[in-house]
Amino acid sequence: MSIEEKKYIKGTINSYHLLICADIFHLEDLILIPNIKKVCISWTSDIVGLDNNILPGLDDQFELLVVDCAYAWNLWRERGFFRTPIFQLPYGVDTSKLKIYDANSRKNIISTRNWHHNYNQRVLLESISLNNDLCLDNEFHFAGEGPTLSELSNSYKKLQDENYIKFLGLVSNDSIIDLISKYKLYISTSLSDGISVSMLEAMCAGTPVLVSDIASNREFIAHGKNGFLYVNDSVQDLSKKIKEIFENNFDLKQITVEAQRTIIEKANWHHNIKLLVEVIEKL
Repeated sequence: MSIEEKKYIKGTINSYHLLICADIFHLEDLILIPNIKKVCISWTSDIVGLDNNILPGLDDQFELLVVDCAYAWNLWRERGFFRTPIFQLPYGVDTSKLKIYDANSRKNIISTRNWHHNYNQRVLLESISLNNDLCLDNEFHFAGEGPTLSELSNSYKKLQDENYIKFLGLVSNDSIIDLISKYKLYISTSLSDGISVSMLEAMCAGTPVLVSDIASNREFIAHGKNGFLYVNDSVQDLSKKIKEIFENNFDLKQITVEAQRTIIEKANWHHNIKLLVEVIEKL
């Protein structure tokens, strides 16, 4: 948020009934404005890694804190956020875009996370580099942009030259599920996360997901039932799991059916946003 935008909000704050805050640690001077109800939306990344007691004075500033997983809920409580009510729900995806898995029409592997250290594309690139026969005729495609893209693409340029990997650049939100639905496998190598919308998009697209074995992913993924988990940051285990999946050791069609059942039950955006609005309206 620019300085001008902050000044505008401060100058007109008395005309608002509610202020919804995200990126909490960039908005301290707005958050502390009295006489207006405030809701804080946590992206999980805003609380991961912070020291305990990093939030002095903020616990009394909000009527509601919104998180997308139990992992984030616990982190906020551990950091001293005790008095503010916490409402937990995954932000979800548009379930009207559900796709059917068809093994005959699908090929290649995709990762759609942006290029930041936490999303850890290095571990996947290293797996590909060390295992030239990892997926035989399948390529690895990477969408997104970010600060680590230039360094990693240069470090693993040989993989691109030999047609093992391809960079797709930014993909619009409107087309991302259609894109993912063309692939046989989706991979996320994030070191830490909330309930990843990218993972939910892949599940909606009917594409099996292989994601890091971290607390938030375990809230949604049961290994071998509705998706796959690999040991976080392990090149060896990631390679092993990819090979197992592509050796047809699993019924991928049934796994995508279970994944979409999970989406419908837990991560329907239209349903979840109604629940959130209902909670906010009661404040």
